[in-house]
Amino acid sequence: PRFQMLFQNPYSTLNPKMTVQAMLEETLEVNTDVPHEERPGQIKEVLEQVGLPHKLLSYPTELSGGERRRVGLARLLLLQPSLIVADEPVAGLDASIKAKVVDLMMETRQPGMSYIFISHDLHVIRYVADRILVMFLGTIVPF
Repeated sequence: PRFQMLFQNPYSTLNPKMTVQAMLEETLEVNTDVPHEERPGQIKEVLEQVGLPHKLLSYPTELSGGERRRVGLARLLLLQPSLIVADEPVAGLDASIKAKVVDLMMETRQPGMSYIFISHDLHVIRYVADRILVMFLGTIVPF
């Protein structure tokens, strides 16, 4: 899976009946050839990367909005994509949590990985972007 999507509403992508561990295990089982015995180590490692090692047995309803976004990011990092399209990944978060999520996305960026970061928040875009395109009514406009 070379291309992955980080959605605006992380709760809609998380199964409320599964723990974080079960969701990440399923991600590896369905999308990779990682042997069963190696999966717990990879899951632990990625949860440490996103700052949630203590949330392994938590359900999505027990997580904050920022934590849910970090679980979504952990799921993507397990798949080692070359491109992540992030659709408003910090929408609805307060400023301090927004900064933490953006910093985490930049810190966990792996070699050869790129982001397409879709946002209405130009302050965030300026912070994360190497190149910026502005669209209006589906057309790229000069700025």
